Amino acid sequence: SFDTYIVGSGMAANDPAHWVIWDPGEDQLVSNTYAQSGLNSMACLSNNAADGGPGDLLLLLGDRTTGIYDLGWSMYIPAGKGGYFNVQHTEDVTSPSFALEVIFAGGTVTATADNTDLTGTYASDEWIDILLNFDLDNAGAVLFVNNEPVITWPFDTETDGTASESRLGAIDFYSYADGNDTGEYYIDDVSYVQLSAGGIGMAEKGTDAARVFPNPAQEVLLVTVREPLSQQASVQLVSVTGQVLMAPTFISSRTLRFRVEDLASGIYFVRITDGERRIVERVVKN
Repeated sequence: SFDTYIVGSGMAANDPAHWVIWDPGEDQLVSNTYAQSGLNSMACLSNNAADGGPGDLLLLLGDRTTGIYDLGWSMYIPAGKGGYFNVQHTEDVTSPSFALEVIFAGGTVTATADNTDLTGTYASDEWIDILLNFDLDNAGAVLFVNNEPVITWPFDTETDGTASESRLGAIDFYSYADGNDTGEYYIDDVSYVQLSAGGIGMAEKGTDAARVFPNPAQEVLLVTVREPLSQQASVQLVSVTGQVLMAPTFISSRTLRFRVEDLASGIYFVRITDGERRIVERVVKN
């Protein structure tokens, strides 16, 4: 919450330990135009639709290289406006290292990572929930918009697909949209939580056969496999006693989704059988 900050003041001016202006941009300002909770939010307003800016603000995330993290916030985009953010592999953006770029415009969210563009939807004129989960130990990441996965990608890559370190540096809130719509969006209720100090559940870590994340999971569990699954593949979520609890929704031949919000807290396993392939992944449900 930004309610202790004075409306019209800068975020970096209020909290320079966590918020840093990306030079030569400017600070993002505290606003009371919209708020998800309390009275204030952070306003990211552009005066140049084509190029964006001047607001360009980094939230520093610690240059983390191990552990599992959730980064989330609420976001409001007025009708006819748009928004943008990117994730950087390092806090020092003298030489930028883009892990993810996300554009909101006209009800479509477009995410770019690992030389791939994927899209989802959002609603203008209402608060939407953004969640990023980073599993640094297994170099996996996923973006959710309103609990729906938009893109999953290997976090040890740049947006153009070139190799990078699985390092979580910063997120950049830039006042921009798609170059046509004017950037105008509001951020509230930012949270950054470490879920685990180390990796959980890589049954075949050495071969990178599969990734499961977020792990621990609360509502949605994503599974990605290194090699595409055949149409005959069997994928199941099972209890510690071996009871089959559910089958996933296939997003693609390499990405699957389980809805786990109704499961009791505890330990479960994702079991994959595809011909001679056998993969078992341990999952924690919070």
